[in-house]
Amino acid sequence: MKKILRTVLFVFMSLYLVQFLIKPFGYGDEYTKTTILVVLALTLLYLFLKPLISVVSLPTKGLSYVFIVFITTVIVFYVLTTILDGFTINASTLPGLTIFGYVLPSKNLDGVWTMVFSSLMISILYLFLESLCSKK
Repeated sequence: MKKILRTVLFVFMSLYLVQFLIKPFGYGDEYTKTTILVVLALTLLYLFLKPLISVVSLPTKGLSYVFIVFITTVIVFYVLTTILDGFTINASTLPGLTIFGYVLPSKNLDGVWTMVFSSLMISILYLFLESLCSKK
């Protein structure tokens, strides 16, 4: 039960942070219902992905696992845009960033690149939060 609640919380936090930073998703008129369905879909993905990957004998740690999680997250977002009426992926703009004097300019993304970038951010944020709570 704790694992399920932790996964729901981490997925919601990741989705909220990405939505706050680049606003890639449109939830339509029924904002709460659509948000809950998206969080539940990603929660089911993250709960059952690692055991499924273990059965197929694919890696469950490292960069290859991050890549697998990223690809499946992109697929889930694509399926959600076709199934849920109100859920859309909007074109977005990445804000400019200055790090130690090095300037990264802002970048305009179309719908596909927004889906890819937001899926990557959600996957990395979720896996980071999960790694903070893992027992060694």
